[in-house]
Amino acid sequence: MSQNNTSQSPNQLEIEKKWQQHWQENKSFEASVNTSQEKFFGTVPYPYANSALHIGHGRTNTAADIFVRYQRLKNKNVLFPMGFHISGTPVLAVADGISRGDEKQITLTKNAIAEYVSDESEQAVLLESFKDPMKIADFFSSKIEETFGTIGLSIDWSRQFTTGDEGYKKFVQWQFEKLEEAGILLQGKYPILYSPQDENAVGEDDIKDGDTEKVSVQEMSYILFQEKNADLYFAVATLRPDALFGTTNLWIAQNETVCKVTVDGKTWVVSKEAVTKLKYQFDEVNIISEHKGSEFIGKTLITPLIRREVLIAKANFLDPKHGTGLAYSSPAGSPHDFIGLQEAKADGRLPADLKIPCTVETFDKKKNQINYPDASCPAEFYTKKFGITSSTDPKLEDAKQALYKEEHYGGKLNDSCGKFAGIFIKQAKDAVHKALVEAGLGGTLYETSRRAKTRAGDDVIVANLHGQWFLDYSSDEV
Repeated sequence: MSQNNTSQSPNQLEIEKKWQQHWQENKSFEASVNTSQEKFFGTVPYPYANSALHIGHGRTNTAADIFVRYQRLKNKNVLFPMGFHISGTPVLAVADGISRGDEKQITLTKNAIAEYVSDESEQAVLLESFKDPMKIADFFSSKIEETFGTIGLSIDWSRQFTTGDEGYKKFVQWQFEKLEEAGILLQGKYPILYSPQDENAVGEDDIKDGDTEKVSVQEMSYILFQEKNADLYFAVATLRPDALFGTTNLWIAQNETVCKVTVDGKTWVVSKEAVTKLKYQFDEVNIISEHKGSEFIGKTLITPLIRREVLIAKANFLDPKHGTGLAYSSPAGSPHDFIGLQEAKADGRLPADLKIPCTVETFDKKKNQINYPDASCPAEFYTKKFGITSSTDPKLEDAKQALYKEEHYGGKLNDSCGKFAGIFIKQAKDAVHKALVEAGLGGTLYETSRRAKTRAGDDVIVANLHGQWFLDYSSDEV
């Protein structure tokens, strides 16, 4: 949001400057104590002092300005101060990016400086000084004041402040003390988006592209597959624990580093990348040893709840940072898993005669059972329907969505699922999750809804932290 406005005529600019100068000289918008007048306080979300303003800042503050001017016309004693947001990671991320020589961050900051400073040598000096985050906050705060002045906002600049001021921090502390006195401030454990590098919770403004591509906390189920005749558990994370009954095998990346870790008394195998996540979600997590995934290929595991033996097979498509870095395969209900199984059979990673358990019956709106002609299972039917023959085919996602939709609205677990037979897929996820928890072979693992990084470029994870403070919105006092 540049200060320059070439669309105005010289006469218009003269009129604006005349009145802006008059307001400044006469301190027209500075509030003072007047007990005979009704008081009115106006504020808006404070702009971050880490870059140039944009049109959204102009709109938000102009709308507020119109309203507070109206209150003055009603003879109210108006206080309309200006705050600058400097806490959190956005300002620190700019300073960190410049210090690290991040070309993208340097270019963005240069362009922001150029909105206000034309001399290139002065720009270079400023850019170098921005390795200190307070220099960034000081510079852009002053430029925000100048810019808002040029559009004539009726702000009381004698009351400007930043969220880093001691007085402001005491004000926030006072607010929370009042909330606690009212009995609506609670403390507990809760999953939040978190930066292990910064050791700090992160919100939308702290996450790269967080304002345009939202990141949320996703709740997954972890499932523990026990190695046959051993006290060792291979952990996988899934959004579909109900697919457990159709398991044919586990996948592990042969070249990735995996770890044996103790998690609340049990020994798990997970990817090395997943260990930090576990440490922030479970109370006692310790690394025992590191291994290559290839060391575990071919081992026999016992599927929880149904006690079926399955093999570990190698894979090159796993994301070590997602979930636990391991995965299980349920081919009957997943086109991705079905194609992956065919490829693994073809290259000898899994036995050619490995059977696919079909564990879901699907019905149409008339309650007639859906049959899948010329197919061993629903996933095979849909891969044929979409003409898919390779695990790299982008149409796999379309096939998955079509099958998942069909199962979600008209599917239920069949007789091969034991006591879960007859449960509709809509309810099966929660029922199976509960049974895994009761058996001590599963629970909840939190994941980000997409791969996310802070503005400084560090990974964002989900941390389930003790001692979080919350407002009780169910209270009548809120």
